[in-house]
Amino acid sequence: MRTWGLILACALLGCGQPALLTCPLDEVPCADGCVDPLTSNENCGMCGHACDAGTTCTLGQCVPDQQGVCATNNGGCSPDAMCVDMNGTAVCACKPGFTGDGLTCGACAVCDAASFATAPCTPTMDTVCAACAAACTAEDYEAQPCGPFTDRVCAACSVCGIDTFEAQPCGPFSDRVCLTCATCAPNQFVLTPCGPTNDTGCAPCDVGCATCDGPGALCTSCEPGFTLIDGTCQSSCGNGIIEPGELCDDGNLAGGDGCAPTCMVESGAYCFGSPSFCRAGSCAVDALTSLPQGAFALDGGGTASVAGVHLTQRSTIHTTFDVAYPIMVEADVTYSAPDISYLGARGTGLRDIGAADEPDNSLRARLSATAIEFAAGDVVIDSLPTPFTPSFGVTYHVRLVDDGSTASVEWFDPAIPTSGVLFTTGSFFHGNGDKAFVGGGDMGGATFANLRVCSAPTLPVTAGLVARYSGIPSWTSSPDPMGNVSTWRDQSGLGHDLDVNGPNPAYVQGLVNGHGALDFNGGAGLVSQPFALTTDVTVFAVIVNHVPQPWGAIAHHGDRDLDWSLEQSFDSGSTDTLHWQTNNDNANVDLTLVQEQPYVLTGRIAGLERYFSATTLDGAPPSEVAFTDASASITSGTKAMYVGASSLGETSNATIADLVYFDRALSDGERDQVIDYLRRLWRP
Repeated sequence: MRTWGLILACALLGCGQPALLTCPLDEVPCADGCVDPLTSNENCGMCGHACDAGTTCTLGQCVPDQQGVCATNNGGCSPDAMCVDMNGTAVCACKPGFTGDGLTCGACAVCDAASFATAPCTPTMDTVCAACAAACTAEDYEAQPCGPFTDRVCAACSVCGIDTFEAQPCGPFSDRVCLTCATCAPNQFVLTPCGPTNDTGCAPCDVGCATCDGPGALCTSCEPGFTLIDGTCQSSCGNGIIEPGELCDDGNLAGGDGCAPTCMVESGAYCFGSPSFCRAGSCAVDALTSLPQGAFALDGGGTASVAGVHLTQRSTIHTTFDVAYPIMVEADVTYSAPDISYLGARGTGLRDIGAADEPDNSLRARLSATAIEFAAGDVVIDSLPTPFTPSFGVTYHVRLVDDGSTASVEWFDPAIPTSGVLFTTGSFFHGNGDKAFVGGGDMGGATFANLRVCSAPTLPVTAGLVARYSGIPSWTSSPDPMGNVSTWRDQSGLGHDLDVNGPNPAYVQGLVNGHGALDFNGGAGLVSQPFALTTDVTVFAVIVNHVPQPWGAIAHHGDRDLDWSLEQSFDSGSTDTLHWQTNNDNANVDLTLVQEQPYVLTGRIAGLERYFSATTLDGAPPSEVAFTDASASITSGTKAMYVGASSLGETSNATIADLVYFDRALSDGERDQVIDYLRRLWRP
């Protein structure tokens, strides 16, 4: 039979079969697709075996074209048969699609729609057909239809069990689909029960309800910030007082400000005080006995217990990560000796071996039974006598908040909040790579528990960063006692510091939403030493738009006319417009700004494509301009960068809080990440 001949040919000659290719009966998969190896001249007997010229594939072998006895009248074979000259004798075999003895060949039978083939047609045997099985009943469904070579297969319909419902009925060609009944969430109640053909219907509890019964949504428990009164949850959130169940309360029910309308701290923020004051950032928290761990390390001796970490003489616990200002350091402290406790942040030098070796670029609050004081290194810079005498065995809460310009420390008994002390001083005594820390003093009699360090987020995009100048922290601008700034240090680590270039800008507290920033009023300006300028750049600036001067430069690298310049334009008919130019472009493509309004300004050059925008800090969407023109070009080289006033002495009089500079064109996603980061950092 033909099929057995095909199988034998493949077994002997090897049919290469690409995986996952299904071929019709009597064909096999080869590189060319599905072929018949008994008749394919290109794949005769096996994949890739082609017949030479003058030969034809016959029964899987390359046979010379008809000659001899087959040359005349097909050797006496049927016209629907193949003739093979076997040593002068004609051997006849019906062609595919025909069956017989070779001398006489008839077309293969085809099964009708009510039957299927149980045996295929071969050169010597006709198709064998059988009747399809009876149609499926109402309790069955057709899992496999009757086809050319397969019978009909019926399967019993599934039955839905307990706690399930029929999502799809059993039909002629598909089984019944049963799904598990839904369970209502804790803040929902069952409106309609799960039935034979419908899922559980859930409805939300009233606002503030954590759990409730329906119908009627009678509250049985409340979410944080709400109180259960006669089956309803009444809000206590938003009154500015942190109450049980609340993690913050900033005196309002607005979202997006760090403290959610439910008085929970929002993701990406931390809050302190009552009413709460919230900052963008994240917190590292120590479980009582886990020190040392990834986020914290222990300098000196200490023993852990369920009460916390009891420090020996002059031991400290410090963060293993650098903190970014604003920061908050807090812990529960229990005294067992008349000791001193420390909280603060320090640069290089982590071990407090003795007071004299405390780094000068550190700021720490020292708390004792008689005084609370701030010290830079070994020098006391501010102190406050206090009548607050701690009792041994009583746990006190201590919190240090340092926003980069002002530091404050709280020290109180949580059971008697009015007995505590709050002390504030200026924060100008830090360096790069600061670590937050807490520690005991000479006696080693303090136990610290529930240590929590919260730090502002770091810049989300750093690839290509070539310069960063910020008013947070204040000491990177090195103000003198009068607030005059002669150097604004580059926080990128590449050393592109800005030095005075004309009148000094002034560092002023509270210029941008309560944060310190540099005031460039009066023509003040800064300039860097020359560094590399590339042809594609992205620049961000946080400013307050004051009454500007014509063509006031906020910042530019290289020539103000030929390279990139972020400035205020006058040619557009108003001095309150933002201009982002290259190659002396005065195309009057600008954005209008509002005076005394803080913005995040963005400028990007990518080849000949320009983008710039002005985004407010209160969450309003950015106004933006994007266009392509031949003037968007920068001449690369080694050039100086000017901030506050141009190389030609043109002044902006702007307040500049932050300047972030990349030597590449950021993607839209990266750009939006930086804008969001700056908005959160500089919001109120």
